[in-house]
Amino acid sequence: MLEDSYLKLPYDLSGSMSKNRFRNEMLWGLEKMFELYKTNQDFFMVFDYVCDIEAHLDGKIEFFQIKTNNAAKPYSITKIAKPDKSGKSILGKLYAIKTADDSEDGIVSKLAIVVNVPLKTSDNVTHSTDREISFDKIDEVSKRKIAEYLIKECSVQTVDLSDCYYLYTSMDLFNPHDSLLGKTINFFVDVYGEEPKRAKVLFQTMTDTIEMKACYEQKCINYDEVILKKGISRNELQKILEKHIDISDESIQIVKQEIKEIYPEFSVCTKMNAALVAVTKELRTNKVLIKIEQSIVKYILGNLELFDGEIVDSILLLDNVYKKEFPVEYTFQERHVK
Repeated sequence: MLEDSYLKLPYDLSGSMSKNRFRNEMLWGLEKMFELYKTNQDFFMVFDYVCDIEAHLDGKIEFFQIKTNNAAKPYSITKIAKPDKSGKSILGKLYAIKTADDSEDGIVSKLAIVVNVPLKTSDNVTHSTDREISFDKIDEVSKRKIAEYLIKECSVQTVDLSDCYYLYTSMDLFNPHDSLLGKTINFFVDVYGEEPKRAKVLFQTMTDTIEMKACYEQKCINYDEVILKKGISRNELQKILEKHIDISDESIQIVKQEIKEIYPEFSVCTKMNAALVAVTKELRTNKVLIKIEQSIVKYILGNLELFDGEIVDSILLLDNVYKKEFPVEYTFQERHVK
């Protein structure tokens, strides 16, 4: 199982989060979360445990080591593969994760160095236009040099670079906040079709959450604790996002007024308004609700003569027609405000 194999991997709780530089580097994970969220797959992002940033996907994990270069000088093969005075190299630290993976099918799907400068290989090519480079696809001289270093450092007989990558990021890893705020707004627009309310508060909530997870420096006794203390799930990200959906547009206010008139009892009115908020938010992303909405609109346009009476009669008519279309978890109130 992924959980058991993961807990056997070497982890690093050296306290590097005390450095502001490292705090900024962690924010690259926010952009990665945005990317994964758009794929509609479930994920957990883990910060600063086995590796700087980890994407836990369906039975597999992607590991990312974040590096910055003040001089804006390209990273060479020697820079990433030659061990330093401690006997460890940038790529070697990543590859050690792979060698420690004793699961039958392997839980490691990607090992990547994320750097703010391009890679320069041994054939004297600077890959300034390549955002993602597979070490398995670079020139043979570079590959041999990497293999020689890793064989010695990791005490292995052979080296497999098929899942090892160099990611050249355009993000300012020294001062990422301004660019990430813009990317957060653009991501929100892509997902919900509108800008978030209190965009800066949304961004601060996300960055604070990442920092809190990365700053936790105690050993986790099981996988669930890793996710709880060091991770952020897709669902957790979605809950943060949903708090910043603007539901104050004119059509919503009209519906609220209709609810007040049709359901004057305070308790019923409160339940209907709560249902309105829930359904309005889900209509941005829930494919089932979107499909039902489109069907209702088509039905109304094709049967206009049935909707000349009171609004409450129209609601009951639509509820009778579409009740079975709604998933069972939707309440009477949620169906009616729809």
